[in-house]
Amino acid sequence: MAQIPHRVVGAWQAVREFDERRPSLPGEHLATLGAGLVLLRQAPRTSSTLARVLVLAAGTALLWRAASGRDGLRRFKRGAVQRGGEPDPSA
Repeated sequence: MAQIPHRVVGAWQAVREFDERRPSLPGEHLATLGAGLVLLRQAPRTSSTLARVLVLAAGTALLWRAASGRDGLRRFKRGAVQRGGEPDPSA
């Protein structure tokens, strides 16, 4: 199996670190959920098999991001949530 070049891994880590540091947008998970659902609905209407698979993959990734990414289910992972949406450090 081919190894992923270090520059690709480094770039991916830089993107993830940027995403963790940036401020959250209000309603970000809802927008991501909506975009994922639109892509999943569009996929069967796509004529090319390759395009259909790519649209399905993108839609699924957006749904996963909505559920587990910024402001998704992940914020509940460590315990109770304060009113502002941030995890309660005392929990």
